[in-house]
Amino acid sequence: MSPVPYFLVRPVTGTTGETHRVTHMVAADHGQYGNVIRTKCGETFHPAELEQLSKPTGMPCIACMLASQSPRHLSL
Repeated sequence: MSPVPYFLVRPVTGTTGETHRVTHMVAADHGQYGNVIRTKCGETFHPAELEQLSKPTGMPCIACMLASQSPRHLSL
């Protein structure tokens, strides 16, 4: 099973407070549902509320990072 590619996105300036402008992950194969984009952590956005990033920028969404890991990567 090959890994699913992800897009990196974050809310555009002015749509939320600066402390909430974290970098989210969106699966390339099933992140958009109609007029809504769902991130790996489960947050939903309208496409106009997000900017796509070409590289990791700013603070990452920890919930997206954890949701993107397989259980074997999370074992201690």
